[in-house]
Amino acid sequence: MNKKVFRRSTKVFSKAGFSILEVLVAFGLIAIVSAGIASLTTSGMKQQRGLQAKDEQRDITAEIRNLLNNKIACTNSFGGNNPNGAGFTVTTIKDASVAPGVPKFTVDTNDKTGLLTFKEFRVSNFVVDPTNVNQGTAELSVKLSKVGDTGTVKDIKPDILVLKV
Repeated sequence: MNKKVFRRSTKVFSKAGFSILEVLVAFGLIAIVSAGIASLTTSGMKQQRGLQAKDEQRDITAEIRNLLNNKIACTNSFGGNNPNGAGFTVTTIKDASVAPGVPKFTVDTNDKTGLLTFKEFRVSNFVVDPTNVNQGTAELSVKLSKVGDTGTVKDIKPDILVLKV
């Protein structure tokens, strides 16, 4: 006798793959984490620009102090005028190494890094030297403003230099 064997066909479902829902959830989580990392990176870069702007301000102040320690640079920058009046301002700080003085820093221009703009050079509190009325000491306020977004650095406070004029 010939018996026929009937087998039920059984389909085996494999658990080796991911469902579309699992893939979408994974992509969503990756997107959220990536957005957080991008935000932190952007914030860090802005903060770095702010710190660079502060460092550049210190460098500029030191350079102006060094330039104006030279009598010729002082004369070139202030035009030989007596800064005794209130609110005496200059628009250019000039270099003494080149006659009659090449502008080194000028109001309404950016510094060499492009992080700061020169807003004002104001001379105040001029005290006349008793031995020579054409000389004395004064305070020079160097006012700068930031260019672009510099993170948490909101203000660039003016640096005050005490100069012998």
